[in-house]
Amino acid sequence: MECKISADRILVNETVYEGTAEQAVDTDFTLPDFCPDIGKIFKCDAAARLTSKNVKNGKLHLEGTTKLTVYYLDSVDKKLACCTRDIPFSKEIAV
Repeated sequence: MECKISADRILVNETVYEGTAEQAVDTDFTLPDFCPDIGKIFKCDAAARLTSKNVKNGKLHLEGTTKLTVYYLDSVDKKLACCTRDIPFSKEIAV
């Protein structure tokens, strides 16, 4: 009697959450010494990137980083400058 074993991948795509979620960005933004001082802020931009996602016990767990960019006017030379910072975040959503 011959026993054949085969290993095949089975991929399953299933939507576990359809909706939107918000995460507040609450952080202190201290400029490094080599950056000029802020005279006036023109724009702040936040771009999120997920690094981990999983579903456990009926909850969707998300982790990632937010790249925060601040565009501002230099207080001394009146030139446009910017500074960026990566801020980690985590979010839990009931599914």
